[in-house]
Amino acid sequence: NREAAALYDIAIDKAPENETLYVRKMNALYHAEDVVGAMRAAEQALDKFPEETAILLAFGMLCSKAGPDYYKRGAEAIDKILAQDPQNVEALNCFGALVAATGQY
Repeated sequence: NREAAALYDIAIDKAPENETLYVRKMNALYHAEDVVGAMRAAEQALDKFPEETAILLAFGMLCSKAGPDYYKRGAEAIDKILAQDPQNVEALNCFGALVAATGQY
């Protein structure tokens, strides 16, 4: 929820190198049905950790749920993971979710 996201902001200020806090903030905003806020948090996380698997994965999953405008960006994030680790099960599952969301499988 939004209160949790606000607490994550405080935690991020205290520990800005902790990528898990960014992922949790994205999830809290998404579950509060604030997709715009979740995407903003994702952009903040990607700016700070552009190659971090956990951030890319969370962003990809968020994109798979955020609607058609986001599917391509989500796939690009997942592609970064798969380029480094083609057998990453979570990334493969996320890619499947993105493909299923497009309805083009």
